[in-house]
Amino acid sequence: KRDHIDNIALELLPQLQKIADDAVSSDDDLAMRLTWISFKVYYSCIQSGIPPSFQAPDQLVAWGTSFIKMIEKPVAFDKETMDEDAAKEPVWKAKKWAIRSINRLYARYGNPALLPASDSKKNMPFAKLFTANFLPQLVQVYLKQVEGYATGQIWMSLRLRGLVAQFLSDCVKEKSAWKLVKPHTEGIVSHFIFPQMCFSRADQELWEDNPVEYVQKRIDPLDDFGSPHVAASSLLIDLAVDRKKSTLSFILSFVNNVLTTYAQSPVESRDPRSKDGALNMMGALCGGLCSRKSPIFDTLPDFLLTHVIPEFTSQLGFLRARALDTYCRYSSVQFQDKQVLAGIFESVFNLLSDPELPVRVHAALALQPMIENEDVRDVLSSHLPQVMQMFLNLTNEIDSDTISPVIEEFVEVFADRMAPFAVQLAQQLCDTFMRVMSDAVSKVPEITSANLDDISDKTMAAMGVLKTLGTLVLNLESTPE
Repeated sequence: KRDHIDNIALELLPQLQKIADDAVSSDDDLAMRLTWISFKVYYSCIQSGIPPSFQAPDQLVAWGTSFIKMIEKPVAFDKETMDEDAAKEPVWKAKKWAIRSINRLYARYGNPALLPASDSKKNMPFAKLFTANFLPQLVQVYLKQVEGYATGQIWMSLRLRGLVAQFLSDCVKEKSAWKLVKPHTEGIVSHFIFPQMCFSRADQELWEDNPVEYVQKRIDPLDDFGSPHVAASSLLIDLAVDRKKSTLSFILSFVNNVLTTYAQSPVESRDPRSKDGALNMMGALCGGLCSRKSPIFDTLPDFLLTHVIPEFTSQLGFLRARALDTYCRYSSVQFQDKQVLAGIFESVFNLLSDPELPVRVHAALALQPMIENEDVRDVLSSHLPQVMQMFLNLTNEIDSDTISPVIEEFVEVFADRMAPFAVQLAQQLCDTFMRVMSDAVSKVPEITSANLDDISDKTMAAMGVLKTLGTLVLNLESTPE
């Protein structure tokens, strides 16, 4: 099968490239359709292997030139009316497939740092050729797109922003590419990554119009895979971890400046979206910053007390949710005063009854790590029936397995105190399982691309409920009740 693809690539793809190259110069919709279909064919040919003919310098130059011409093709747009519907137009599809093709070519075959060990010997010559002769120009093209987006001269769809961030992440991992990207790091962080991390107008609309979908897309990273937010977050982590000496100090300084400016500004002139973005960046970096080797480890308690916990009572739902998410990620931070933790627990517990669904979900997730503390467990034990009912209500509302790990851990930790209402809890879990599975099964005969994700979410939710039920039975089977 691979031979067939290679033969087709050798005989037909050069002709297709000429068609695409001629079409790139046109503004006609039909020409743009030819372009994006041609690029999509190229992408398909390099999915599982790179044809020998594609590795020839002349073909690499030819296709690369066409890709670059398409990416740099100026497209007029109105800042006030431009929205994601435009991404469906042929010209934006052509840009997307040009970037996807370059990304795939570089990540899979042209980046020496990312080559699988099994393919290293076979693809290393091409990777060295690509890195030495083609990568420098490509990096400049992508950086120009980032600059244009930051200054408002170029419109980029959500998908395009995610793809550009993915390419830059791959560049961070490779030595020669990093040298090209390094001088632009501060601009990338402040003008490209940061805006993607802030609560956007689209986030606000989704929050208000469909809070269940907001929870599924923004809280479950698998559901949001490929989004510009996830790609920007991954790029930030790669910069802070892989190039720590060169970037971490600036990143932390940038975040601190945003948070300090917010705190010192009059209430009426504060930008809550910028604070959301800064806390989101801190949340993304929690893995390294919570380590005792972190340069700011000793200041984390003050960070939480000053910038995070006060937002539990924010008038804005998205800031309450972000504060809960940030605290959850930094829940390992210890406070010398035990009363601080007691106050935090009380606030989180109260937010389980928040009027906003995403806030309630984040509150449930924030409670999970808190039960490691014995004092919190003692206080919670008297509220267990109420808390478990809240968790079950959330599971029923979002039809996702997001809350299932929380319920499961509560069952394990409080197994000896679950007995009085275990039968009622088990019955409710069974009812939830049957309802979710019934909803999923009812949609199976009419599976479409539109409802496939919903069926998948419901199936995962049912599996989570079933696992929790199993945990409940196992933990209570030895009790007298």
